[in-house]
Amino acid sequence: MNCHTPRAFPCALAVGLSLLVCTQSRAQRHEGANALAVHVQVDEDLSSATAMVGQEVHMHVSQSVTKDGKEVVTQGAPVRAHLTRVKRPGHGDRNGQIKLTMESAQGIGGNWIPLHKGAVRKGHRFIALFAGPCSVPFPLTMAMVGEDVKIPNGQALTAYIRLNELP
Repeated sequence: MNCHTPRAFPCALAVGLSLLVCTQSRAQRHEGANALAVHVQVDEDLSSATAMVGQEVHMHVSQSVTKDGKEVVTQGAPVRAHLTRVKRPGHGDRNGQIKLTMESAQGIGGNWIPLHKGAVRKGHRFIALFAGPCSVPFPLTMAMVGEDVKIPNGQALTAYIRLNELP
């Protein structure tokens, strides 16, 4: 079947909508069935150009977390997090990358509750074309430069607490 036939568009639309519905329902099922969402906020600016692997990242819980009407984690509670991967931007296809891993959040009573799901940010490269005498022996030279990735102060992220790991 040709892509340009009138019947191809409704099929593609139906497949696209079903994928959207399936991925959203899977996320809701994960969140509602066996885990609690924890909304956190980054308390400092991060950049792939200056960050280092192992660097501790200051974060806090932005909304209290409750289970069955009982508060498990209070708003403002500290979150233990660190950078597990940093890739600096560079020439060629070296885009910046930051992988942030949230380890735990401080619960009621001071105990630390494990968190799951890290955040990965990747940069995009841009292509610059240079022409002129500096590009000898080729009259047109192409240079690709990777993009720096930044996670700004105040960035909202979501992690999860597995119900079986609650105290």
